[in-house]
Amino acid sequence: MANARSQISLAACTAMIVLIWCVMLPWLAARPAMKQRLDFLKANHIDPSAMFYTELEMMEPILHRIETTQRNSIEQ
Repeated sequence: MANARSQISLAACTAMIVLIWCVMLPWLAARPAMKQRLDFLKANHIDPSAMFYTELEMMEPILHRIETTQRNSIEQ
């Protein structure tokens, strides 16, 4: 009985991971805001998986864009 419950639990967890990885993440990547961000990263040759300290030269334009966006949203 416990073995069957463990197998069902493992299958459910695996199904959730597959659902998230194969359905949810591609759907999110296709959303306009995320697509714009991914296009920006690709255009600037930035690897999102390595974006910790390796892209410091790109931080100034990114911070400027964020500040401008926030300022515009506050003014409206």
